Formats: sequence, C-alpha cells, structure tokens
Amino acid sequence: MNTRQGRTVMYIMDSHNMKLRDEDAHALDQLNYSFALIKDGKADSSHWMGLKQVQSFLKKHPHIDGVVSIGGWGADGFSDACLTEEGRKILADSLLTMIDECGFVGIDVDWEYPGVPGTGIVSREEDVENWYAFLTLLREGLDTREALHGREYILSVALGAGDNHLKVLDPSRLAPLLDQAVVMAYDLSGFDRITG
Repeated sequence: MNTRQGRTVMYIMDSHNMKLRDEDAHALDQLNYSFALIKDGKADSSHWMGLKQVQSFLKKHPHIDGVVSIGGWGADGFSDACLTEEGRKILADSLLTMIDECGFVGIDVDWEYPGVPGTGIVSREEDVENWYAFLTLLREGLDTREALHGREYILSVALGAGDNHLKVLDPSRLAPLLDQAVVMAYDLSGFDRITG
C-alpha cells in the first residue's frame, strides 16, 4: 500500500482538447484521469478522447502516478455490477485490466454514493457492504501487482462530506483497504450555502 505522505493530486476530466502543461509537472505527484464508466457490468473507456495525451504526459514525467477514476456524479452501474460476488469480480477484473493496458498505477472509485438513495442512480441498502467487498477485490488485485512489479499501486475513494454520506462509513474497515480518501469538499455546504 502507498506509504507516501503529502501528495499533490490533480483530477483531469477527459476531453479531446485537454491541456497538460509540462511546466506544471514538477508540482504534481498524481494525476487522476476521469472518468471511466460502467457498461454492461464492466469498466468502460471507449468514450475517452484524451488517453494518448495523458499517457504521453505521464511517460514524459515518470514521477507522476497515473490513476483511473471510475464513476462520478450521476454515473450509474455500480449497484447493479456489485450486487453479486460474480458481478463484483467481473467489474474489478475489468478495471484492473484497464489500468494494466493503459499504463496506470492506481484506481479511484467515485461511487456517489453507496447506500444513499436520491442521487438519480440505482441504489440499494446492500450497496455499502457490496462497496467494501468490491474495494477488497481491488486491493487484492493491486497488491498482487505491487508484488509483481516492485512498486506501489494506489487505491482511493471519493467520499461525500455530508452527514448522510459519512454515517454509512466505517473508517476501521476502509483504512486497511485504501491509500487515499478524497473528501469532496464542495459537499460541505448545503443547498442553503451554509457549511455543515
């Protein structure tokens, strides 16, 4: 698991005209490339337009860790794909294969939000347990790659900051699985713009 502290992480949204500047590379430790989606229960990158540019940037600046972010606001498919043990394995394997094929060294899971209905996507009560089981599969797969390649592989999650997002979480279960937890600070304010 990743032991480095104080990392500068940049999320970049895929597009055909994204701008990655060499002069910014010295200030970065990690680039999270968003977003892979879920299609037919598997990780899907067929919509990506800027992958070659990202790969070229990472190759030119090998100190920057490339991480695939999957999901995002309104991204459906997690609940259905993770409903069964077989489905979780298919999704995890497809995501691990994706990072291998694309040359990334980590995965950022942006499931918004397991066990919290009302976000416009399929949500089930058992999503939280299925999320932990899915993260466990990813951790095992990344640990296998760490042993094989002799370098750290990153697993992170994006977390909502509101009470309803956090109350379903168990830090003692998450901590052994993750290298990073990214708290979405823009969720700290409610619709009335008062910080929670």
